[in-house]
Amino acid sequence: MNSALRQHWPWYVAGLALIALLWLLGPILMPFVIGAALAYIGDPLVDWMERRRLSRTLSVAIVF
Repeated sequence: MNSALRQHWPWYVAGLALIALLWLLGPILMPFVIGAALAYIGDPLVDWMERRRLSRTLSVAIVF
């Protein structure tokens, strides 16, 4: 076993554990990822409508 692998093996194990955890929690996390993506996509349009003197609440209601 080389010294780099011997020195860094806890990080490799932690990385694999994190990947496994994300894979197992994928179905639970997916709605949050989709919600974040929709917010990221819709925010510039809402900001544009706000600059056109619409309220933010009305702008969000129109976009979504």
